[in-house]
Amino acid sequence: MGLVSSPLFVVLFSMSVLLISMAYNLSLGYEQDFASEFTNGSTWHNVAGNVQCRPKAFHQPSTEAELISIVKSYPHVKVVGAAHSFSPLATVPEDGALVNLDRYNAFLKVEVLPDGSKVAIVQAGIRIYQLDAALAARGLAISTRGAISRQSLAGVLSTATHGSSLQHGCVSSLVTRMRLIDGKGGVMEVDASHYPDVFNAARVGLGVIGIISTVTLQVEDEFYLYRDEHGVPVEDVLVAGEQLAREKDYFFWYWVPLTGIAKTFTWTRVPKEQMPGGVWYLVQRFFQATAIRAEAAFAAVFANNPGYIYSFYGVAGHRANVSNVLVGESSHIMEVNTLPDLKFDVEYYVPVARCKEVFDAFRGNFTVDLAKHHNIVGVFTVRYVKGDDIWMSPFYKTDTCAFDVFSSKGDGHKPEFLEFVHTLFSKFNASSHPGKMNHLDPEV
Repeated sequence: MGLVSSPLFVVLFSMSVLLISMAYNLSLGYEQDFASEFTNGSTWHNVAGNVQCRPKAFHQPSTEAELISIVKSYPHVKVVGAAHSFSPLATVPEDGALVNLDRYNAFLKVEVLPDGSKVAIVQAGIRIYQLDAALAARGLAISTRGAISRQSLAGVLSTATHGSSLQHGCVSSLVTRMRLIDGKGGVMEVDASHYPDVFNAARVGLGVIGIISTVTLQVEDEFYLYRDEHGVPVEDVLVAGEQLAREKDYFFWYWVPLTGIAKTFTWTRVPKEQMPGGVWYLVQRFFQATAIRAEAAFAAVFANNPGYIYSFYGVAGHRANVSNVLVGESSHIMEVNTLPDLKFDVEYYVPVARCKEVFDAFRGNFTVDLAKHHNIVGVFTVRYVKGDDIWMSPFYKTDTCAFDVFSSKGDGHKPEFLEFVHTLFSKFNASSHPGKMNHLDPEV
């Protein structure tokens, strides 16, 4: 690899990453301003730009009464949150209405249950970062989350968004009660005792059970985490990954394709007293929180040059070997700012016992020629999710290994690469993420 392997190149690249992270963090465009971007008669698109529709009307209600009125006024209604989904889940026919709940996002209250546990009641449009802030102000937190915090809670629940731990299920497993609006504008309160079948379906409802109005979910006292990032031989993590996912509070890793390197992330609960302070700590936290996004921005600049593939994976391998540790509040330290500017993202699920077998098959087929042909600029992440009892959850009664293949810019979204990934995972009867690129039939 020549230049890419030199220490000077790695140092210069790392310095560039720090500078780009500052500019990129200030100019992120992956949270749509629904009200200003879309007006009646215009075309809506998701953040990646691969899904679009032209509804008759756009609405941003601020009350449940408005939401009910909208449902009664159109033959088709769909709700869209952060527009992060790569599949057409949120699209609506031309005679329908597209609804965004950013103005229906209040944190309503906290209740203490007879056993001493606590739940929070919120409107479904609240973004995860808004939920984090409201809970933190009350000394509370949620016990699991996805990698980023810009999604709406309703979107997170509808698509079974998850973190990485065999001690925790997906975010939907925290839900204890929901208030739903059905297709005729009727309102239902559902939980494990009242309409339990609807409740079990709606917790991961894909938008077809009804519009989520309010959500009650389990919360706990705010906690602090020690995050340890370091590179290891990929063979080591293939052997120890499941055990780490069961023993550690949170654990995931990613493989840098065309190398033998895996980057691991481990989170362990620690007392608040271990959290440092000072200006340097704040600077360090900022750079660590934005480093992956910055590297994505750097990669995207060159992603249309096939010759850059070697450089990207060479530098990514060096970067993966850089160790970092950080202590912080759970709402901040669990966030791993994965790439918002993706053009290709798929996720497949298999029982955790088959993790190594499936990974070996993917690694054996992801060759230099394949990467060059499709110009794949991304990494391959592996996460773990505890099984649950939610009917449409990908983790239904099964501890699961989640494989995520994504590309920043480049040509990763070409149909033939999607077909390659789908064919490979289908050999293992893997299920796919409904909110990402997939071969699911909406009519089934």
